[in-house]
Amino acid sequence: MSFRREGAGERALLPGAFLWLGVLLLVVSLVAAGAAFVLEPVPTNPRYDLALGLLAFTGVVLLAGWWRERAVGSAALEETDARLENARREVASLRERLTIVQRELRAESERAGRTSQERDTARSKVRGLERELGRERYLRQRSEEARRSVERWRAEIHAEMMRLYGERGLLSGGPQEVPELVLRLVRELVEAEKGILLSRGGEGEGDELGLLAHEGFENDPTKSELVRRFAGEVLGRDAALREKNPGGGDSDDPADREIENLVAVPIYVREEFDGVVVCANNPSGFDDFDDEVLLAVGDQAGAILQNNRLQSDLRDSYLTTVGVLAEAMTVKEPSLRGHSDDVASYVQALARHYEMSPERREALVFGSLLHDVGKIGVSEAILLKPGRLTPEEQEIMKLHPRLGYHLVRRVPALRAAAAAILYHHERYDGGGYPSGLKGEEIPLESRIISVADSFSAMISDRPYRRRMSVEEACAELERCAGTQFDPEVVRVFLEQVRRNPPTPSEDPVVGSGDPKLGERFAGGAVLGRGLVSLSDNLTGLYSRRYFHEAAAAEARRARLQGRPFGVVFARLAGLPVLNAREGYAAGDREIERAAETVRRVAEGRGGVACRHGGARLVVLLPGADEHATQGFAEEVGAALREDAPLAGAKVGAATWTPADATSEAVILRAYARMLGPDGRR
Repeated sequence: MSFRREGAGERALLPGAFLWLGVLLLVVSLVAAGAAFVLEPVPTNPRYDLALGLLAFTGVVLLAGWWRERAVGSAALEETDARLENARREVASLRERLTIVQRELRAESERAGRTSQERDTARSKVRGLERELGRERYLRQRSEEARRSVERWRAEIHAEMMRLYGERGLLSGGPQEVPELVLRLVRELVEAEKGILLSRGGEGEGDELGLLAHEGFENDPTKSELVRRFAGEVLGRDAALREKNPGGGDSDDPADREIENLVAVPIYVREEFDGVVVCANNPSGFDDFDDEVLLAVGDQAGAILQNNRLQSDLRDSYLTTVGVLAEAMTVKEPSLRGHSDDVASYVQALARHYEMSPERREALVFGSLLHDVGKIGVSEAILLKPGRLTPEEQEIMKLHPRLGYHLVRRVPALRAAAAAILYHHERYDGGGYPSGLKGEEIPLESRIISVADSFSAMISDRPYRRRMSVEEACAELERCAGTQFDPEVVRVFLEQVRRNPPTPSEDPVVGSGDPKLGERFAGGAVLGRGLVSLSDNLTGLYSRRYFHEAAAAEARRARLQGRPFGVVFARLAGLPVLNAREGYAAGDREIERAAETVRRVAEGRGGVACRHGGARLVVLLPGADEHATQGFAEEVGAALREDAPLAGAKVGAATWTPADATSEAVILRAYARMLGPDGRR
């Protein structure tokens, strides 16, 4: 940077010119003086004066130039000092500006740093929000999928209920199957390995939660304290409850130690707590299932269970109606006591042979039980007349099919049996009543009831004649085949009778003296009477209700007579795997195969085969001691492994002892032995 002002250079040149001019003159003077001295060394030479003059002039010029140069240099120095001072001030000002700029740069840098931090924080928040939004979208997707699953579950359970009633029948289907169905579908919905259904309608006392069904456990969870504790917490919180580590590993109950995580869902009926469904062991846990979805499942389960109870109540009402009508028949005509039940027992074997649908089988059973209900409208004088009836009396007696038909049609659940009752006195050759139908015009149910009715009447005492022997009755059926009876029905019926001939007793009520049950004991199986004679429509075996009442009658008889009896359970443990792999139709077929095997083995030993519910079959062995019971258990186990290998049957047996207060003690002992010593299924 130059601090010289304009004009300063020109003024600086002037002193320099004088100085150099003086030097030049001095040199010229010295040269002239030297030349004069050389030429004329005499000092008196006038040239010396000229030389001295020149020297003097030169000195003056030099002095003047020096003085001028000094003055000009001093002024220039002052000017330079002033410029330097100005420069210093400008530098200081620039330094101040630089300091301000640096300060501003530092502030800007700090602001940029804060902005960067804020930007990073904002980005982090955005990423967090994106994760939250992703989580929210995932949960909404899971919730939507769960809601769709609930809708599918509702549709599936509706279809399963319709299938259940279609295959089991409206009245004969066991109510235990519905809780098992509900539990299975809830367990599948939440992808759980195990499940327990507790309800106030279960096997508890009063308002205590009782076990309705369980599935997937290797050990019996009936006494699981863990499940009941969480069920109580659900009741207290009034909400679904999840637990990742419920602490089952510290429990003494082996079933509790199987539980790794669980979800407990309350069940409500009419906005009142009714039970809880506990599902356990989902590999991913139960956190992804929305509470509203779980509660909706609980509400739906409660509605289904309540409908099942109402259906069971309706079933009991209809069965009570059947019982009342049957009892009214026996009051009207005491000689018919046990007759309708015998007919119902006979026709079941024929229903299995003809592979009737559950609805037709049910109509056949109820038609056989109530085939003579129209005799309520016939005078006792005719019904109880010891001799032959007059033609007029016979015409009145022939009215009873029509009377029974119109009476039964008034009951909706029995309406399908009305036609079987109306035509059970038709003859195969067309000579019967009330319509004179013949051959295939007569409903098959009526043709079957006609044969069973006539056979039962022939081997029973009547006011007007003594009973026939079984052989004589069979011969009479063969003689009338093709005229009075359908020859094919007679053939099948006689095959069944000769395979397992009836052994009627003089006294239909032996041992317990219980006329309601009407048990018969003639060294053979207890034959159910009244309501308990109804069978399971899938297998054709006697029902669970019949089994428990018959076992109770055997226990009373055992206490009176000291004759033991045995109970043998068989559980088809492989059925859940078969159902999951091949579907429930395949499972039903396996149950039917197993039931037929158990029936066949039981008939050979004088036992009564029953379906206890779900995948459990049970046989009552009247008069069997411990050795005979154990032998039967081994035989039926071997037969099931051969005939129904996919069922994976497990067998347990027990025999009555004088220490047993009730039949339930024997039943529970056999059931426990079926589970095994460690309670494993």
